[in-house]
Amino acid sequence: MLKSPHVFPPPHHPFILFGMVTVMQWPVTYFFAAGWIWQGILYGQLVAIGVTVSCFLWWQRPHVHFLFPWHRPHIVTAGVVIGMTLFFAYLTHTGVEWTKALFHAPPLFEEQYPELIRLHTWRDGLGKVSLLVLIPALCEEVYFRGVCQTIFARAYGPRVGLMLAAALFALSHGNLHYFPLYLLLGGYLGYLRYRGGSLTWPVLGHAINNAWTLWYHNGNL
Repeated sequence: MLKSPHVFPPPHHPFILFGMVTVMQWPVTYFFAAGWIWQGILYGQLVAIGVTVSCFLWWQRPHVHFLFPWHRPHIVTAGVVIGMTLFFAYLTHTGVEWTKALFHAPPLFEEQYPELIRLHTWRDGLGKVSLLVLIPALCEEVYFRGVCQTIFARAYGPRVGLMLAAALFALSHGNLHYFPLYLLLGGYLGYLRYRGGSLTWPVLGHAINNAWTLWYHNGNL
């Protein structure tokens, strides 16, 4: 039986969920070290996030419409979001380049990242768009903007809820050098969730941001 839509999980539960997801993501490191990049990403997204969040929702049994509101996108709003996100992606890319100039990435990352994002054929491109663009956009936005931000905002207000979810989003990527950039990205996606009143917009924004990164690096490899 579903709980009342006016009853939400308490605000400490997203932190518990974050700890559970973090523990579940530990094997990703071993996947990457073994060279199983695709398997590691799929495990991290579909199992560590997807299965863990699904179990959390089964345990809490909230009214999912209130955690995950979806609205049919309006063409004008979609155009604005696309334009804003492309501009934001350009700015964050500049920040990435500055960060790379100041800090050296781990050797394993330097070795595997160019091959991961390189598109060899159109079939390879379709697979990597699914792996690096669509799946992360959906799984991470349901997790951070759907579950975490909604619960935090219900308890602490929309601004605090937005920033707490953005902070967890940045921490989840496990790279302290890029933490400010992930925090900005999480804040931007949280703003889309707050202003748009729907998960449609942060999912779209997240997908566009990742797609732009994939496109840009293939033009410069």
